[in-house]
Amino acid sequence: MQQEAHQFYKDVLTLLHKNGLPFMVGGGFAMHHYTGIVRDTKDLDIFCKPGEYPPILKLLADHGYVTELTDARWLAKVFKDDHFMDIIFNTTNNICTVDDSWYEHAVEGEFGGIPVRMLPPVELISSIASSVAFSWVCSMAAVTPVWENKTPTRHGLPLSLFESMSSFCKT
Repeated sequence: MQQEAHQFYKDVLTLLHKNGLPFMVGGGFAMHHYTGIVRDTKDLDIFCKPGEYPPILKLLADHGYVTELTDARWLAKVFKDDHFMDIIFNTTNNICTVDDSWYEHAVEGEFGGIPVRMLPPVELISSIASSVAFSWVCSMAAVTPVWENKTPTRHGLPLSLFESMSSFCKT
């Protein structure tokens, strides 16, 4: 089943890449890129600006994928059989909309041999911290060394927050 999910992700990312549609990989796959930590994940998260998700959904629907705008404030989904991908363009609380600065700080990477941009570390942490379980917060603390020399206050998240997360997760 995991192999089928990864093939689905690769097929979608290849289609987006070949059609020049902008996106960034986030969630567990970006976390793995930065930390080497492998986590079992139920989906693939891609991020884009709010105006970019409609063309992504149209392209994927035109290629036979089931798509939905799950929540017009922040989330769309793409499905194939039992597998899905999230297309995220905002945070659940609408305080951190994906914008050009996310792309400016994105890091080049790859997913299954496909060139992709990885969500920047600060945005990865802030997007996860706004809406997920404590276990993810502890995993996010592992990213801190990656962006230690980056601007520590993008999106209003001070370095002290991540230092606190890191020390709290070690207890």
